[in-house]
Amino acid sequence: FSKSNVQSIQSYPGHNVLFGIDATKLSNYFCEVENVSFDRIQFNFPHWRGKANNRYNRQLLNQFLKSAAEVLSTKGEIHVALCGGQGGCSATTLQDWKGSWTASMFAAEHGLITVREFPFDAQYNLSSHRGVDRPFHLGKDPKMYIFAKPDGVLSVPRDIQLCCRHELHVMVPNDD
Repeated sequence: FSKSNVQSIQSYPGHNVLFGIDATKLSNYFCEVENVSFDRIQFNFPHWRGKANNRYNRQLLNQFLKSAAEVLSTKGEIHVALCGGQGGCSATTLQDWKGSWTASMFAAEHGLITVREFPFDAQYNLSSHRGVDRPFHLGKDPKMYIFAKPDGVLSVPRDIQLCCRHELHVMVPNDD
């Protein structure tokens, strides 16, 4: 961890930094304490150890979104910063989609919708996944994705709505 990042966060009133929290099991830590819920949960650049391991990165993102949805307040938001192409919203080909972490799809599986997506510029020093204060490269066009529980009032831009196609095959028996 970066001491300067911790100090920066703790300089705001009511903000605290906790270590050793499993982001895929948030209810284990917070629901036991008087059913705590959060108005904002943020996970910047979630990443499984190693390089380019989409299978485990998808699993981490999926489990985090499920976990965060369980402790999110009704009007709360989940913010996830991802490197360019990882979110999947900007995919223009099937190959791009398959190479993404399919964030919107996982969010939908856990009762969330993607309400906003915008360029993200980290305003803090980035550290590598090994906890060493070394640069962490974001690649081109990092994005912030914001997920929320649908409440019937949210307005979601059409270009980021998840579109799903379902096929239904019906067999009609012969009357013979």
